Amino acid sequence: IMSSSFLARRTRSSETLDSWTSRSRRNNNADKFEQNAGQKIRGSHPNLRAISMRHIPFYVWWFLVSMYCCGMYLSMDHFRAPMEKKNVRNSSLPRQKEVERIKPLAMTKKSAPKNTTFSPQRILSDHLDGSGNEIIHVIQTRFMQGQPDLLELGLARLALFEAFCVPSMLSQTNENFIWIIRTDPHLHPVILSKMMDLIEGKNNFLLIGSNHNPEGFGRPDNGSFDQFLRIESNVTDSRGIVWSGNATMLEEAYNKSAGGGILLETRLDGDDGLHRDFIKTLQKDAKKHLANQNDEANAWRVWCVHSNIEWHPFNPYPETPEILASIEQNHGAVFDAGFLVLFSDNGICVTPGLTFGYGNGASRSSIGDRLRHDQIMKEMRSCDEVAIESKKNNGVVGCRKRLTSLVPGAVRTRTTTSAGMNNVFTGDNNTDKTIGLKKYTSNKKLIKQFFEQDKMWKGLSLYFSISKNSANDARWLILDRLQEIAADNLRGQCTPG
Repeated sequence: IMSSSFLARRTRSSETLDSWTSRSRRNNNADKFEQNAGQKIRGSHPNLRAISMRHIPFYVWWFLVSMYCCGMYLSMDHFRAPMEKKNVRNSSLPRQKEVERIKPLAMTKKSAPKNTTFSPQRILSDHLDGSGNEIIHVIQTRFMQGQPDLLELGLARLALFEAFCVPSMLSQTNENFIWIIRTDPHLHPVILSKMMDLIEGKNNFLLIGSNHNPEGFGRPDNGSFDQFLRIESNVTDSRGIVWSGNATMLEEAYNKSAGGGILLETRLDGDDGLHRDFIKTLQKDAKKHLANQNDEANAWRVWCVHSNIEWHPFNPYPETPEILASIEQNHGAVFDAGFLVLFSDNGICVTPGLTFGYGNGASRSSIGDRLRHDQIMKEMRSCDEVAIESKKNNGVVGCRKRLTSLVPGAVRTRTTTSAGMNNVFTGDNNTDKTIGLKKYTSNKKLIKQFFEQDKMWKGLSLYFSISKNSANDARWLILDRLQEIAADNLRGQCTPG
C-alpha cells in the first residue's frame, strides 16, 4: 500500500491542472473539517492533538485496510452460503458424523403396540354396515427391511418417501383404508424418528418394526393377529413393534376381515405414489363385483394401474438435437426437480397400486400360484373377456382389471435407490445411451413429452400432491451422495432387472 504523499505526487503528474485545482479545493475543505473537528476535541480534551488523515502513520493505514478487506470477505461468504443448494452436502464429510448432528430418537427400549382411545369406527364407518359386504382395505409398504445398517441408502429412500409416497397417501379422497408400513426392527433411529414425524397424527397409518410380510390380512390361512404382527425371534416383544398408529384399530379391522366381507390388499413401495382417487375408484369397483358373491372359491379379482409416471433424477430422454438445444438454452435449470415420463405398458402390471381383492370366504390361496407382477397380464384372464363370456356387468370375478379411468394411476421413482435397475439412469452418457428410452431417438410422442414437463408437473401436483420443491430436494440429495448410495444398494437387495 502506497503512502499518501507518493500517491499525491503521481496524481499531480498525470492529471490536468483544472482537475487538480478542483481536487485541491476539496482537500482544503477536508482540512477545514479536520481542523474544526480537532478544535472540538481539544475543547473537551486539551491534551489531544487535532486529528488529520494525512498524519495517520503508514502501519495504521495498512492495519485498517487489511481489517476492511477481511471483513468484506467474511461478509460475502456469509451471504453467499444460503444461496447454495440447501440439500447438497459436503461429500468430504462422513455421513455418520453428519447424522450424529441430528438428535436421535431414544431406542434403548422397544415400545409395545399402542392402544389409544381412537375409535376404529372413525375410519371404517362407511363400510361396516353389518351386511357382510364391508370393505377392509389395507395398503402394504416395505421400507428397508433386512437392511438396517445401510445408512446412505436409507436416507436417500427416506427423502423419496417424504417427497412422493407420503403426500399421495395424505391426499386420498377416500380415507377408508389402513396403511401398514413395515420396516426393519433395528432401523437407524434418525430415519425412524423422521418417518414417525411424517405420519404423526394419522391413526390409520401404522409403522411396524417387522421383516415379516404376510398376505391375506385376517383370512383363515393368515393366522392370528399376534402372528400377523410377529417379528424376528431375536426380538423379545412377541407381538411386534408398533411405533406409530392405532394398533387397536388395526386388530379390530383384522378380526373383521377374518369374519368375512371384502378384503383389498394394495402394494405400494416406499418411493412410489398413488393417484388421489385411487382408493375411491378401487373400492367402488370392488363393491360392484365382489359383494354378495356365492362362488367363494372364485370370488377374487386383481387390479393394476393402466398408466404411470416415472420420475428420473437424470435425463432419460434420447439426445436428439432439439432436446440438447433446449437443455443448453435453459442451462438445465428447468429440470432441477428431475424429469417426468408417462408410460402405459399393456404387457405388465406395475408394482404401485397392484391390488388383490377377495370376496366373502375367499383368500390368497383362492388365486393359486403366486405370480410376479410381470406375469399377471400373461397368466390371468382379463375381466373384460370374462364379462363378455358370462354376459354380466356385475359380479365379474376370477380375473384381472386395469384401472383405465386413472391416467396416470401411479408415480414411480427410478433411481439408484431402486431394488431393480431396469431403466435406471446413472448420469454417465456412455452407459446410459445404450439403455432404456435413450435408444428411441425417432419416437415423436416420447420426444414431445420432454417439452411438456411443466404440464406434467402440474398434473403431478394436482393428482398426487407432489411438489417440484420436494422433488428437487430429493434429487439433489441423491446426486450429491450418488456413489455412496449405489455402494449401499450393492450391499443390499439390488437386482439387475
